[in-house]
Amino acid sequence: MLGIGENKLAEEKFMNDENSKTSFEPERKKWERFEAGGAGPRQRQLRVSIDRRGLILLNPGVMRRLDNPRAVALYFDRANLAIGMEARPPDEPDTFRVTTRSRRGSGLVAGLAFFRFYRLVIPATLSADLVEIDDGMLTIDLAHMRKLRRPGNVAPGEDVSKQDDNAVVLVSVRGEV
Repeated sequence: MLGIGENKLAEEKFMNDENSKTSFEPERKKWERFEAGGAGPRQRQLRVSIDRRGLILLNPGVMRRLDNPRAVALYFDRANLAIGMEARPPDEPDTFRVTTRSRRGSGLVAGLAFFRFYRLVIPATLSADLVEIDDGMLTIDLAHMRKLRRPGNVAPGEDVSKQDDNAVVLVSVRGEV
C-alpha cells in the first residue's frame, strides 16, 4: 500500500512519463449554489402547502411567525395571483379556524370555500418554500409553487418520467384562463 507522499510521487511519475499517451487532468467543476434551503431546522423554515381539496398546511415556522393563530382571514390578490393570510380572533366573522395538526406545531386551514369562491383550481398538492410574512400578513405567491411528488399526486395513466419536480405549476382561475 502506498503512503500519501508515495502516491503523489507515483501520480507525478505517471504525468511525466514520456511513454504515457494520457494525462490526468480533472475537469474544472462549475458549481451552482443552492439558495432555497438549508436555513436550519425545518421548524425555522417557512413552508406552506395546498392540496386539491383546499387544505392549507402551515409548517411550524409559519405558525410561530403568525403567533400560533386559532383563526385566520384569507385574502386574494387577483393581479398578482397571491393569497394573503392574517391571524384573527376566532370569534371574528369570515375567518377560517386553524387546527393544530401535530405536537410539532403545524397548522391546517380548511380553505375549500375560499378556493371555490375565487374559482382557483389547484391541480395537485403544491408547495411554496419561499413565503413572506410582512406586518403579520402571510403572502403565498401561487405563480411560484411547485408540485410535491407523492404517490397520491399522480393521476391514473400520467407519465411521471417526463415531469420536472422543480417546475412551476400553473394554478388556474376557472373562467379566466
